[in-house]
Amino acid sequence: MATNKMSTVEEEIDLLALAKYLFHYVVWIIAIGAAVGVMAAVGTKLLIQPAYEATSTLYVYSSEAQSGAITSSEISAAQDLTGTYKTILESDSVLDAAISKLGDTELTAKDIREQMTVEVITDTQVLSITCQADTPEEAQQIANTVAEVSPVEIVRITKAGGVEVVDYAKLPTEPCNDNLLRNTAIGVLLGIFLTAAVLVIKKIANTKIVVRDDLKKVSDLPLSIISAGNRPPNPSKLLSSVMFKKCIGYFRQAYDYVILDLPPVGVVPDAVIAGHEADGVIYVVKSGEVNSKELAEQLDVLQQAGIECCGFVLNAVNQKNKSHYGKYNSYYNR
Repeated sequence: MATNKMSTVEEEIDLLALAKYLFHYVVWIIAIGAAVGVMAAVGTKLLIQPAYEATSTLYVYSSEAQSGAITSSEISAAQDLTGTYKTILESDSVLDAAISKLGDTELTAKDIREQMTVEVITDTQVLSITCQADTPEEAQQIANTVAEVSPVEIVRITKAGGVEVVDYAKLPTEPCNDNLLRNTAIGVLLGIFLTAAVLVIKKIANTKIVVRDDLKKVSDLPLSIISAGNRPPNPSKLLSSVMFKKCIGYFRQAYDYVILDLPPVGVVPDAVIAGHEADGVIYVVKSGEVNSKELAEQLDVLQQAGIECCGFVLNAVNQKNKSHYGKYNSYYNR
């Protein structure tokens, strides 16, 4: 006995079938991914303001290390000072001194602090001052000015130890935020992923019966289909052949029901020829296409050939025509 699989078994996702489905749209997936990548590249160029970074470095020493050989304790003391000096370098006192030295500028201590990063290089007595600005010249000037005023300001504030400039900042030649290649690659991958995701969701959400495998997911009722294949040079001769009759005889033994899908009666004689091998004919009428006179003539052809017409199927019906369906129309429009 046939069972309804959908009521007892959760529908499984065939990953191989899903991969084949996506491969069918591979050109579109790649094309949309490339389009999103181009948009990301254009957006990067138009919307992201180039920024430049310049870095100067300072050497920290303790008071005892200013003369003579440097001992391990003096190195340790200097390393302990780097954290303190880092905080001082970020203070308003040092930054205001740098602004005074810069001269004609609208920058404030807060502005420079937001543009500047002070870091302690691990396991060393060295501090790095990195400044970011809209132009290479401004980034270099701020980094070097902060480095120049730092030795005097640090000694003035701490009254101990000091710093020396190791390297002044060089003029940067490339933007530090030039992410054109990265953003383009992200755009391409994002476009491909989103397109594939939409297709997968559309595929999974589509529960319409399209191919035989879709029927197998719903029921285990047997289903066998033989397609027409290539068109033979003389279809009528093929349908009149002994081989065709033998095939129908085999199908009668192998299956409970055999349905022959044949062309219209009034176009070619195939239905009349093959109809002699059938127990009956079900006449399919397309709504709005066949008039009553044509239908009567075609039924007369079947009757004269000794073929019994068991009934009709009216298809392609316009469901919006409520006058023919009354209260049932709402059911079919669900």
